[in-house]
This record gives sequence, C-alpha cells and structure tokens, in this order.
Amino acid sequence: MISPDAERCVSLTVKIMELRRYTAKDSAPEQLQEARLISGSGIEGDYHQNVSLLTKAAALWMESLTIPGLCFEKLKVNILLDGSFSHGSQLSFADAILRVCAKQKYCFPACAYRQDVPACPLAGGMFFADLLRGGVVHVEDLGAVATAPLEMSANLSRSLD
Repeated sequence: MISPDAERCVSLTVKIMELRRYTAKDSAPEQLQEARLISGSGIEGDYHQNVSLLTKAAALWMESLTIPGLCFEKLKVNILLDGSFSHGSQLSFADAILRVCAKQKYCFPACAYRQDVPACPLAGGMFFADLLRGGVVHVEDLGAVATAPLEMSANLSRSLD
C-alpha cells in the first residue's frame, strides 16, 4: 500500500528478514516475529527513538569477515531487509509506512574497512527511517519501495520534450 498523500513510482519490493528490539541501551537484541511500529517514535518497547534498517547484502558482507569492523558491536539493527532502497525511499508494509532518512551510521576513521575498501558496504547498507504511519509488521512481510514522486517524473519528461 502506498501512502495516499504522496503518489510515487513503485518499482521494487523488500522483504523483512528479521525484526529486533533493544529494551535498554546495552541490551542484547530481542528477536521478534512481529513488531508494532509507532508513528513518530519507533518500535514499541525499543530503547531507541528511531528505526534502524540493514540490508541483507550488508549483513552477509559482515558475516563473511574474520575480523569485525570497529562499528559492528555498536550496530543496533531493528529491521533486516532483503532488497534495494536508498535515502528518501518510502517503504510501505500493509498499514505501516517508513521513510528512509538521510542520517547515516557513523564510520570510525581508524576502521580498517573504511581505509581498505573504497566504500564500506555499511555506508550504503545501514539506514535510519522515520515512521510516517504506524502499524504492525511481521517477519516475511513484503513491502513496496516508492522512489520518486510521480510529479517529478512528469516534470522531467515535459522538460525533455
């Protein structure tokens, strides 16, 4: 379902692979089968006031390493997603709608992966999201990825004529 207040171009889908919440600052993640997303806040019962997203591709990269990056222990991922999206994307799951915001995870200057890899996969695979509309999501839910507003596409095509 796409937000009724913003028509967007939908071309991709994502799938929720894992849901996690952290009940205290340094707590271990609690694996969930479903989570209630609260508009303007985050996951119900989660210590953090935002929702963090990690792509499956970035998670697989992390798992393939023998030496973890400096940030790995500090990452608090709420939703692991299989699929592609970017900053500004709108992710719609049943009645919950998230907008991927521009805020990115912090990269430590001394991290070997930041120095050895031109672009650490976490820099493009770890995101934060604002909740535009709350609702319940489940592991295995599919969501639509809305990328560019239709009016932008229409304006672009008119300018090319």
